[in-house]
Amino acid sequence: MLLVLAAGWAGWLAVQTGPRYDGQTLSRQLALATGPDARQRAQARMVLNQVGPEAVPQLIRAVEAREPRWRTVWQALRSRLLRQPLPPGRFRDINTLAAELLARLGPAASNAVPALLRWGLRNDREPYSETARYLAAIGPAAAPHLLAALQQPDVRVRRLALMTLRDPRFSPAAETLNPALLELLGGPDPEACRGAILALASLNPDRPEMAERFAALLPGSDSLTAVYLLNGLRHLGPVARPVAARIEPWLHAADPQLRLAAAGALWAARPPALEILPVLIQILRDTLPGDAATTGAASPGLQWNALQILYGMGPAAAPAVPELLALLERAPTHRPSRTPHAAALALSRIGPAAVDGVVKLLEHSSAEVRMNAAAALGNPGAAAAPAVPRLIAMLASEDPEEQMAAANALGRLGAVAADALPALQRLGAVETTQDVLVGHARSAARSAMAQIHRAMQTAATGPDPPR
Repeated sequence: MLLVLAAGWAGWLAVQTGPRYDGQTLSRQLALATGPDARQRAQARMVLNQVGPEAVPQLIRAVEAREPRWRTVWQALRSRLLRQPLPPGRFRDINTLAAELLARLGPAASNAVPALLRWGLRNDREPYSETARYLAAIGPAAAPHLLAALQQPDVRVRRLALMTLRDPRFSPAAETLNPALLELLGGPDPEACRGAILALASLNPDRPEMAERFAALLPGSDSLTAVYLLNGLRHLGPVARPVAARIEPWLHAADPQLRLAAAGALWAARPPALEILPVLIQILRDTLPGDAATTGAASPGLQWNALQILYGMGPAAAPAVPELLALLERAPTHRPSRTPHAAALALSRIGPAAVDGVVKLLEHSSAEVRMNAAAALGNPGAAAAPAVPRLIAMLASEDPEEQMAAANALGRLGAVAADALPALQRLGAVETTQDVLVGHARSAARSAMAQIHRAMQTAATGPDPPR
């Protein structure tokens, strides 16, 4: 029993030594910063924000400190007897705070990487991505430890290291890391292979030889690995242009996920890549809310990714306008005036070619469709004039969300929306109420008036000379 007690407290007692901060040991400040007293927590965190590299050894011990086994057993027994929820472990908040502080120290905390990896594996509160974020903050100084982690037999350690190495901050260490990552490409662990693809693409953004390596692996890969390879080629962008011809056949794959990945890779390699439009349009056509299981053709996630590419294509995506407009009608979203559907955002980038269809949707029977249509009006200039009367009508709606969507659209249209100024002025003069949305609509109206006045002034006098 004595051995158990000694082992349980050894790590925490070790933190009691070392530098003092505001008269207290680091361990005491960590305890106060995670304690029940709000004032003490705030004061301790202010103190801890000032710690420097001298605190790294103590912070490493704090990251690795664990609740003594006897205390864990006792708390579980007490909770069961008293029929109360199990209280949170004392050290878990301290572990997390110590990890945050180490990340803040950046390269000076490179020696903490093994401890952070171990903490990430045992921490069931935070996802691996959070631990990877802390590790990435240390930057290239962490590369030797992450390189060692890639050689570990524990697949979880490799997975966490690979997730961390996706961060472009490790690019300066690419020469050191590439050999081990390339070795994983041909290894027996498919998950490690896929993680290595993402890491290599992030670490080597300007290397055509990496695009060649990915393209060479495509023919013999399983479907999921091929998706990762194509996504890696997309990340490499224009340097993948020499291998574009080897990407093209994947536009005709049976799996819609593969077709979409190939479309993204081609668009990044040689924009505008108009040959990908039929693939993207078909994915939008095949994907209806909630019906992916019945069609077997595509999923809403694929639809969203296709819309991202169409948004990036801008005016070149004009052939997709009919399907984008249809999508606005059949896939309304919650609170669209603040988070418009991705189809509306894609339409807003296309410009004048989308205006006629969008204007028709401004008279749709569904308020959500009307609001999404308003969001789809980017800044197409005089071509948007037919939308102004319908947006003015939306300003008279009893729904503040619809008023806000219309006002925001009118502000984006600028001088062509001058006829809306009286209606915007009335909305902007609405008395304050306890309804937050009413206040937002009023603010949107005032902002739109300012935008329109600025645009009218610019049209009359010309743009301001550069300073």
